[in-house]
Amino acid sequence: MAAVIRRKRASEALELLDHIPNRAAKPLSLLIRQGIGNAKNNFNLEPETLVIETVEVLKAPMMKRTHFASRGRVNQIQKRSSHLKLVLSGEKPKKKKSLARKGQEKGKKNGSKS
Repeated sequence: MAAVIRRKRASEALELLDHIPNRAAKPLSLLIRQGIGNAKNNFNLEPETLVIETVEVLKAPMMKRTHFASRGRVNQIQKRSSHLKLVLSGEKPKKKKSLARKGQEKGKKNGSKS
């Protein structure tokens, strides 16, 4: 699933994941939505320009459980989990230049005497 969304726009990847009936699609779409929100709030990036650079699915520790079988046997159940890593890139919006009023300098406040 990670290979399907790699190097795509974030909005395009979300559309793809919404239509894929795979079990891994839901956690990946939640991860992309969270990444878009973080990029917008923390780094002031435009959500429309975000592109998925890398998606990594790494092994996480397994939870080991036992299942008691017939004839006194014990089978082991390994509940696997994974770590997801997402890297988004995008363009910052261009800042508008604010024009300073004439007669004011940067270090002085209005009405101050020096």
